[in-house]
Amino acid sequence: MMKYRIVNRLSICILSFLLLAFLQINSFAQKKELGFGLGGINYKGDLAPNFQPLNIKPAGEIFFKYNPYSFVSLKLGFMMGRIGAADSMSQDPFQKVRNFHFSGDMKEISGRVEYNFFNFRPKNYRRRFEKWCPFLFAGVAASNYAVKNNFSDESYSSTQIVIPFGIGVKHFLNPSWNLTMEFGARKMFTDTLDGIISDANLPKFSQTNPESKDMYFYTGISISYLFQGIRCPVTE
Repeated sequence: MMKYRIVNRLSICILSFLLLAFLQINSFAQKKELGFGLGGINYKGDLAPNFQPLNIKPAGEIFFKYNPYSFVSLKLGFMMGRIGAADSMSQDPFQKVRNFHFSGDMKEISGRVEYNFFNFRPKNYRRRFEKWCPFLFAGVAASNYAVKNNFSDESYSSTQIVIPFGIGVKHFLNPSWNLTMEFGARKMFTDTLDGIISDANLPKFSQTNPESKDMYFYTGISISYLFQGIRCPVTE
């Protein structure tokens, strides 16, 4: 119950922040962005010890960015999508015999800092090489997931604090629009993303490794609109 209260409070804070940012749209011109993106979520855990591209499930996001400097961006986002994996897709004979599988829904509220390697959005944006900018990001997020597996007749849901980090590249389309491509990992502190709880009383071939924490990844492409302030004519 406490975890759900934390997520609800985070949701209210982020929505309030987005509303205030939108109402003050003319302030801090060229520093605010609203955007959305599409991509996929990929699970890594007991059912997929190694990164498996075939496990990717559809996802989408909406976000708000504030750019205090050309080399730093602050992002608040909400992402939701599907997640799942199956032992049958593994090349490991042990996993094929175990034959676990799961699927479910995921929601994530996050806040992060992006570090731009170049002076993004320079004044002379007509230069082609200045229209691209690689970046790194890291932050904190609250992840809520509800999954169903063939290990149990009941669905499993939980809310966890995770650490998002990754890389990406931004493309300056024009003074009002940015295109972003990114790949990020989410470090988790639990082994329950697949909803499978380790039980020592089970047969050996049905065991999972409780010492190995789960992770998930998000790969996506997004477009954002940069709000422009009203420029006053210069008079002498």
